Amino acid sequence: VVRHKSANVVTFNKNKLESARGEFDYPESNISPFSTYNRLTVFANYIGWLEKELFPSKESTTELELKTIRGDKFGKNSEIVDWGNDRALEDHQVMRLLDVVHPDSKENPWKSEAVRWRNYLIVNLMFAVGCRRGELLKIRVGTDNYPPDIKKREKNGRYFVLLRANRDDGKGGAKPDQRKYRPEGKTKTRLVPLDKRMVEIYENYLIHHRPKATGSEHIEYLFITHGDTTQCRALSISAMQKIFTEISKVLKFKVQTHTGRHTWNEKFSKYADGRIADGKTTEAKSEADRRKLMGWSEDSSMARLYAKRHDNERAWNMGVELQEEDSTTINSIVQKRDEDLWTDGE
Repeated sequence: VVRHKSANVVTFNKNKLESARGEFDYPESNISPFSTYNRLTVFANYIGWLEKELFPSKESTTELELKTIRGDKFGKNSEIVDWGNDRALEDHQVMRLLDVVHPDSKENPWKSEAVRWRNYLIVNLMFAVGCRRGELLKIRVGTDNYPPDIKKREKNGRYFVLLRANRDDGKGGAKPDQRKYRPEGKTKTRLVPLDKRMVEIYENYLIHHRPKATGSEHIEYLFITHGDTTQCRALSISAMQKIFTEISKVLKFKVQTHTGRHTWNEKFSKYADGRIADGKTTEAKSEADRRKLMGWSEDSSMARLYAKRHDNERAWNMGVELQEEDSTTINSIVQKRDEDLWTDGE
């Protein structure tokens, strides 16, 4: 630092710094909670990226630590979940994503077959049920202490997954989660159905690949690490984020851990519109179903915000179609020198 110190850099002593600060009148912050959350997110993402660039061999937790201080994402602004900030994937992007992460794909970025099946299950679950990453990381397998969170109903033989909300912190006699940053759901505990395809993917990983990890029988959580010789452990939040970073590099477009939740809500809105048009349900019932499946309380505004974003997108598309239809008519008439257009043939 001394060797490269420039001679024309002005040094301020403490008294001058305090004097300079005294010249400013700091008003109360009027930045919205949503803007604050976004700015801190960008800052955390940059610091996390920088640490990975400088220390690629180190498992970074700095980004996660910084994001824990952001506070609540959603303020009182009704426009905070808007079509302009939509992170939902288009249908063709979802198909491309699922094709890349398929265990048999030549573009799959992971070498281990077990890791391929684990990550394939993770991605499919997120997009199939719209769950949060914390809910996914808390899914348990059957052990001596706990029943499995994915199981079959005796009544109709259909499978479901129990998505639990609270962190496993050891309260109430339960075994505490040993991960440094314990995953949590943030929404209500709920049961979500799984179709035959999802059950097949789950059972393939659970039966054929998960047991191969050293010490997997002692881990109560479904998703674990898969090292060649090292003792496995429950998958961490940072490891989950890394999975989606590696996927995004192959896809050439960004997919985040929350993308599945946004995409699920967009698909639900379109599906609900069709059922409402066919008279099979009502708008009130469909939004009640959304709240139930997403784990939101009855007085939660999140369902309305996601529905509003879908309404905005629909209005946007209708506005564009209206302009295009009008432009077709205008282009066929304006500046056309056929006298019949202006004289009505007279």
